[in-house]
This record gives sequence, C-alpha cells and structure tokens, in this order.
Amino acid sequence: MMPNLGQGGCQAIEDAYRLAVELSRAQATEDVPRALKAYESERLMRSATVQGLARIASDILFYSELLFKNEFIGRMVGFAMGISLPVILQYLYLNTLDTKDADNIAERLGAANADANEQ
Repeated sequence: MMPNLGQGGCQAIEDAYRLAVELSRAQATEDVPRALKAYESERLMRSATVQGLARIASDILFYSELLFKNEFIGRMVGFAMGISLPVILQYLYLNTLDTKDADNIAERLGAANADANEQ
C-alpha cells in the first residue's frame, strides 16, 4: 500500500474484522486452522486488488504532470478514469459486512446510544 492513500489502514480494519468473525466461528482449538484458511480465502483477493488499485492511483498522482502534458494522452487517461473510477470506488467502498453482522453491530450501537442517553 502506498502510505499517502490511506488504504493500508482501511485494509487493516477490514482484516481485523474478518479475522474476528472467522475465529469466533471456531468451536474448538482444532477449528482454528480452518478459520484461518477461511480468513485467508476471504481477504486475499480483496486486499491484493485494493493494493494494486492504490498503487495505480499513486502512479497517476506521481506521473500526472507527464500524463496530462500531452493532450492526446491526457484525454485518453481522463476518459479511462471517467469510465473506471465509479467501478473502482464502488469496489473500494463495498460493504464487507455480512448482513447478520451488520444487524448485530447496528443493534449494539443502538443499545450503546440508549445507555448513553440514560446517563
């Protein structure tokens, strides 16, 4: 991850969440390797894709003067970004929570807010 894009921190949070979910499904010590394998299967493609996209974004920022100096290349890059950016942003901000997990979090946040309001 390029540090100027913040995606490393985002991936760490997603990793921690997914690891906690998978380990919570382990009923016994013998289930831990299966849980770790499930975590790896779930996270490998997404984290590699986000890292690659962050690298491309960093290169575009770094080389933007060169890319946009030539009018033709600048138009081509701008056109490609206009098409791909919505898809990339949808993928980056894709909800990685399971529906059940999202409901549990919302329920806990609601209970925490209710407790805070009572005090």
